[in-house]
Amino acid sequence: MKALFPLLLALLIAACQSPVIHIYSRDLSQAQHAKIQALLEIEKVRYQFTNLQSPERYNQPSLLYHPQDSDQTLISAVERVVKGMGYEGLSIQVFSKDNHYYTQGNMGLYFPTKMREVVVPDLLFTHECADIDMQIQMKHTGQWVARNQTDLKGKWQYIEPYLTLLWFDGAGMVQQAYQGKTHTVTTKLGQRNAVTFSALGHRSYPLPILNCDLQAVFM
Repeated sequence: MKALFPLLLALLIAACQSPVIHIYSRDLSQAQHAKIQALLEIEKVRYQFTNLQSPERYNQPSLLYHPQDSDQTLISAVERVVKGMGYEGLSIQVFSKDNHYYTQGNMGLYFPTKMREVVVPDLLFTHECADIDMQIQMKHTGQWVARNQTDLKGKWQYIEPYLTLLWFDGAGMVQQAYQGKTHTVTTKLGQRNAVTFSALGHRSYPLPILNCDLQAVFM
């Protein structure tokens, strides 16, 4: 009987441990890897990075778990981590026979493969600004043109993740800097990948378009 006690104690301790989150990390940059690791440490989540690419079917952050691992406290912690990475939501799914190989006590966290880095789309829309609804065509020549007002144009520069729009106002060059991030947004068609460039400078330029954030949603 005494010999069984250590074994029972070990089984009890194992049962009380929270599941391990396996993060598919091949598509993460070094900065993203470090950031998610720090966020997981803050949340005191047990994790393990797996050097594999997320399946293409995941177009938003997704957490897959065993039916017997339905720990809402842990799931909420993972949701906070995902939001801390710049995403708006987390798809939560129970394992099925077709989509898992993990056993109980293990969860899989997948990030979209199509959003590995911030890129400048060919077309950006003004975002988070009042009474301005404009589209900006980003030409590969380094010029931008307002599609609603073709005489409104300038130059753009991009050093990841910072975008700069330059505009000559007749007296000198005016510029606005933006920081880009990839995330998901909710649309009428469901969750979609998006990239948003948030203005870093002041929002009182004479050219209203420079006072807006810029966004593209990938449908």
